[in-house]
Amino acid sequence: MAHGCTYLIFYGWLADARGAPTPAAQAIALARPALAIVAGMTAQPRRRNFTPAVRELWLEAGISTLIYVPTAYARRDWNEVWSACREAQTWGAQGVLLDEVLPAVDRGWWAYYGRLYSALAGELLIALNTGVAHTAPEVMAACDLLMVEHQWRQFAAQAAWRAAFPSSRFMGVSSNELGAQLWLGRSIDRHSASAETRAAWRCGIGWHTSTARYTELPPWLSAYLTELRDTEGCSQQAAR
Repeated sequence: MAHGCTYLIFYGWLADARGAPTPAAQAIALARPALAIVAGMTAQPRRRNFTPAVRELWLEAGISTLIYVPTAYARRDWNEVWSACREAQTWGAQGVLLDEVLPAVDRGWWAYYGRLYSALAGELLIALNTGVAHTAPEVMAACDLLMVEHQWRQFAAQAAWRAAFPSSRFMGVSSNELGAQLWLGRSIDRHSASAETRAAWRCGIGWHTSTARYTELPPWLSAYLTELRDTEGCSQQAAR
């Protein structure tokens, strides 16, 4: 059996108006994924989502946290993205997920993403989400983790260059988000969740999560993670 790591994507509410963990944050602590990717701030009202109370709860449960930071395919102001990453660091997060990342690499890509990695490497764990199978191998020089989201099967089959890297550098997702079934070939429920994660591990995607939607926790989350926990072979520090 191939071994790997489980993680979680959850962009819902983690803290109430007082900063205390919501039932969802408490459920995540009980489920104990190795890593959680979350929104650091709420939208309306605008307030801190990854609060000190949530951080302490998750640290006690052994959960590392990456804060979601969109880059709008390098159109978002670089200084704004850099500030958001630094803010995540002050909150006590272990790293950031830079989302909406261009999969092709050119001089402008390096000026944006390469510069970010140079500024943050060694201080924060940096994950890049290109979300597509056709991702240039050069991106690996500017991240600790590469997420190819729902196209992980296609990426594993097409990107021969990934063999030069340990499986713990790659992340995949199986969910019911809009358009996901086109790439996955099926919907995700309690019966398919574990099979999807094990399939990802077998084809060299070391980090994988199965879930419903990014803004809700599936009722089977704890059972799914418990079933896989005995076969996990890497820790949240594996990609460093």
